[in-house]
Amino acid sequence: MGRTTARKRAQRATDIINLQTAALAAMNKPLRQQLQRLETLSQDSRDANLRYYYDMGRLLLEVQKNADNLYGERPIPLVIQSGVLAKRTVFKVIALAKIYTEQQFQDFADLRNEEANFSLHWGHLQLLLALPTAKERSDMAKRAVAELWDPPALGAVIKKRSAVVHGGGRPHKMPATVHLQVRQVLEATRAWATKYTTIWNGDEHNVFGNLIAATDKDVNAEDLENLMALQELIPVVGTQLREMRTFVSKGIRHVEKLLQARAAVTAQDVSLEQGSARQTRRLDLTSTPVTLPEALPVPRKRRTVAASA
Repeated sequence: MGRTTARKRAQRATDIINLQTAALAAMNKPLRQQLQRLETLSQDSRDANLRYYYDMGRLLLEVQKNADNLYGERPIPLVIQSGVLAKRTVFKVIALAKIYTEQQFQDFADLRNEEANFSLHWGHLQLLLALPTAKERSDMAKRAVAELWDPPALGAVIKKRSAVVHGGGRPHKMPATVHLQVRQVLEATRAWATKYTTIWNGDEHNVFGNLIAATDKDVNAEDLENLMALQELIPVVGTQLREMRTFVSKGIRHVEKLLQARAAVTAQDVSLEQGSARQTRRLDLTSTPVTLPEALPVPRKRRTVAASA
């Protein structure tokens, strides 16, 4: 058993090396240069400080945008395949660079509880990415520093807060099957679009029209805070919708291929079944015994005797 396991580990390592080699061979020169910069960042930041992750995110975000196709086809999958960073880390640092401006990131990195010599690190920052607005992220980070929260404690507070915001006290769950998952995305997106066209910005009902027509008696400071939070959230949603459009397009192409392949297999099976049915209707003289009727006796001719004169 031990030898088998060792062989499997060795084969797995060989497969990984082959994938990494293939990824490097598929990269063009600009992408290989960016990969070298990533490796340099990794070597120079063994303490995994926050600046390391933020700089890495900005570099990978540039690769992901791939202006004028500078980095060739599918640059991010090639970076992941190269093994420089884990897949989850790649997308988390890209999200970090998208969500935090340079100033917002620096403010976060400068937070420190001097009495306890406590500051936040990458584990905290990953959790804060789940919050939708800059104000919420900033407020939660300051609380974490003031109350000396480690990442699990911060995660518990964020989870509890999210459950309250979403209502019902229960966090969202992933549906059990792909069918239900796709349906959930469709229904949630359709509900958002329906609310926008019928209530938020509709002909009969229009939240934004009501807002513009409001007097000072109709609004308060909370409305202003909510609008500012909405203003920060809209670009995030816009980015998510653009990414979602890409994912949906890829999903359509993939499912179309699967269904086409299934249809081809089904057609082949039907053809084979029809051919088999025709074959069974034929009489196979080599395999089916045939009983012929016995020969009937041949009647003898009666001899004719000539009459005497």
